[in-house]
Amino acid sequence: MATSIQWTDDTFNCITGCTRVSEGCRNCYAEKLSGTRLRLSPKYTGVAEDTHAGARWTGKVRLHPELLTKPLRWCPKASKKNPDGAWMVFVNDMSDTFHPEVPFEFIYNLYCMMRTVLWVNWQILTKRPERRREFYAWLLKRNKQGRPVRWLQAGMPEDESPAPNIWEGVSIEDQATADQRIPELLACPAAVRFVSYEPALGPVYLASSILKQSIRTKILPDWVIVGGESGPGARTCESHWIMSTIEQCELAGVPCFVKQLGAKPTIVRDGKPAIFQDSHGGDPAEWPEELRVRQWPVNGDGRSP
Repeated sequence: MATSIQWTDDTFNCITGCTRVSEGCRNCYAEKLSGTRLRLSPKYTGVAEDTHAGARWTGKVRLHPELLTKPLRWCPKASKKNPDGAWMVFVNDMSDTFHPEVPFEFIYNLYCMMRTVLWVNWQILTKRPERRREFYAWLLKRNKQGRPVRWLQAGMPEDESPAPNIWEGVSIEDQATADQRIPELLACPAAVRFVSYEPALGPVYLASSILKQSIRTKILPDWVIVGGESGPGARTCESHWIMSTIEQCELAGVPCFVKQLGAKPTIVRDGKPAIFQDSHGGDPAEWPEELRVRQWPVNGDGRSP
């Protein structure tokens, strides 16, 4: 489905429903849509409900295996947003691929499909990277038990090696979630590893989580996205958090993509809080020049890094 998310071209949802896992989930757009506008759609039946306190996940997660073959019929096309890249698809933005209610067999079938549709760059974000690690361990165990991983397309490697078109990411919102999730990401076998620091709810020093890795292993994420919170109940995003992220990425040689400043950025003009025409703070033309940074991962073109 076409999307207005600035860092991807499309979304693909073969899983619906989720549960909150951290403070970044408080104003989740997927929860709100699932419990209001989409709640009568068969695909979203029962996953969320509209309560006196607003939309809330029910804890039910729905799998849609019939959708897994749909991308096999898509026609190849180039990205509309990344001028030098292949078509980008954000996987399960209305859920979390690695939610504990999603069986590894289902995730395996999803990965089979993604490894077959090689002209698409598949982008997977999770707040549960420890379960993604468990999934890759599950793949290794299959091999050791004499049940080698067999991907759908002839000629694909019969092992758990990373595909060049699958981007593995984690979503963080503050230092605590960065310290917890980024090391898990860096341990994941992937051609592109990326961090989505959104909604930015506090300052983040990326290196503090990276330094938990072996000092002999100089691993950095391949891409960092940063953005403030938008929508009803949006919390303040300090502009210096975004500027700090840009500077950290520049020093580390990591591409940075500023998605939006959010509904409540701390931007001051002529001694007054700036008011943007874009309610999400998503129009770079309205930003201070130093924040207008939208870079892409070097190997984000569907080819091997």
